[in-house]
Amino acid sequence: KIEHCLIGLEGTPFDHIRAVLSHPVALQQCTAFIKSLPNASYQSYIDSAEAVRKVKDEGDSTQAAIASAEAADLYGLTVLRRGIADHPENYTRFWIISRDPASVDTRIPAKTSFLLVTDHSEGALVAALSTLSSKGINLTKLESRPRKGIPWQYQFHIEMEGNIDEARIVEALDQVRSRAKVLRVLGCFPSAMVGTTSRAQLEPGEVQSRPFESRDSDSGVQSLPEKMLTSRQILVGSILVGDSSFTTVVSCPLDTESGAVEETLKGLRRLGQSLLRVTGLGSSEKEIDGNFEQIQQLANQHGIPLGCEVQTPGQISLYDSHADVLFLSSRQMQNMSLLEAAGRTSVPIVLERNISSTVQELLSSASTILKLGNQQVILCEGGIRTSESGSRSTIDLGAVLTLKEETRFPVFIDPTQCVSHHKRIPPLVNAARHVGADGTVIQLVRLGDGKNRSTDVTIDTLLSLLEQFKLNP
Repeated sequence: KIEHCLIGLEGTPFDHIRAVLSHPVALQQCTAFIKSLPNASYQSYIDSAEAVRKVKDEGDSTQAAIASAEAADLYGLTVLRRGIADHPENYTRFWIISRDPASVDTRIPAKTSFLLVTDHSEGALVAALSTLSSKGINLTKLESRPRKGIPWQYQFHIEMEGNIDEARIVEALDQVRSRAKVLRVLGCFPSAMVGTTSRAQLEPGEVQSRPFESRDSDSGVQSLPEKMLTSRQILVGSILVGDSSFTTVVSCPLDTESGAVEETLKGLRRLGQSLLRVTGLGSSEKEIDGNFEQIQQLANQHGIPLGCEVQTPGQISLYDSHADVLFLSSRQMQNMSLLEAAGRTSVPIVLERNISSTVQELLSSASTILKLGNQQVILCEGGIRTSESGSRSTIDLGAVLTLKEETRFPVFIDPTQCVSHHKRIPPLVNAARHVGADGTVIQLVRLGDGKNRSTDVTIDTLLSLLEQFKLNP
């Protein structure tokens, strides 16, 4: 509880005060009292305690400060009037930030705070929060804040009554998560009404509390809450991934000539449901690559969503406000620091299966992203290592079928390294579509290096493939 006091030199009469100094918020909270002083005006200062120190250092009886009684004692000044706030019930909450989540004994009334981002569509927030009402959970706070890099769209900071370790809270959050783009639990803390309660005062019984992040396991499908295993759609730029439309992703190196990029974008625009991925960003984490900015301008001109392949947490922080989707390659599938950074961003993530990894291991990596808040994960099957010598890898259509039947994720395939000739890509893509794949990734190689093989997709080959995809909806 905050008790504002008028502080000044001892014996200062109110009609002698010409300036009242304090932090702007404190001044706003004491407007009525300041107006009652016959000759005083208010002056904003950097801090309420610093205002007291200024009055002390200058020794000017025409100045007074608004602060706590403790500040008056600290600087040896006098409290001229206590309780001067417009509203006597004046409370300020302070957040305690910790690297590790704290647990609250389930016998103590508690609140849980979380951040929520939903689709920017009619009824999305109501649909997400209706679950809390159905579970009998009371919201105590709902605030909106602008989303970084996305004008006129918002994220919501929510507090609700209940402990993160309660079964009903866990079930409710799992259901909200299935409707969210981002859900991140910020913390669980005792309710303000509790006061200071020692453990010795609690009724006997088993203490059931643990850090809320420990709830996820690494066993694959089982690590995903049951309520999350429902199909969903993910908005990537202007296209909706995971609906009845099939998405074509063309991946081009960063140093692709602008003419080839232009032709690719024209082909994608004719195709419809498509996006462009940029690879080879290098290692810079401080500034956007100039070539990427040029490609971004071209993509914007053609109305094609743009993604990029990231290799470090720093690149995620750098590019998440410039790309519509971020790609984690198969080599990065188990890069824990990168997965955690992907979980903290609000940009959709495409996670590719490693050539030597199982489906369960892929889902374990996806679970790491989900656990840290980002619910917009698209999985990509790029082939597994076999004894086949005709291609680098073999596409696993059984994995696509498993992922579509047992999880909620949209699933892409990348057949580029799974064929001995690029003309076999369309039949393989069509086979994947029949087992439920939501899209495909085609990797474009750069012309003129003298190393093009029959498996390589050049710009001419790509345009031919895109026409075949268009003819086979």
